[in-house]
Amino acid sequence: MSSAASLWEAFIIMIVCVFASILLVFVLVPCENMLTGLQSTGLMDVSETWQTADDQEFYISIGYFLTYFLTFYGIGQFIWTAVRRQRYDIYGNPVEE
Repeated sequence: MSSAASLWEAFIIMIVCVFASILLVFVLVPCENMLTGLQSTGLMDVSETWQTADDQEFYISIGYFLTYFLTFYGIGQFIWTAVRRQRYDIYGNPVEE
């Protein structure tokens, strides 16, 4: 079992990662809506050589991937910290094997 201090640190890291993911979603959704609005009005309807919407959609997709990655990373490291087994000496310091 992990110590209470390492479990608390893992909990804080998890909360920060989830909060950062939520903030990233609040940034990405307006950007995606703006891009969709521009495409639906025909303002981005240009020839293939001038088209840049694919790059913008790629970066928005990468942003959404980061939201999932941050969330799963934060939760995963918290669970890993909670279930890992550690041994301690008589002074409370972890013993490396």
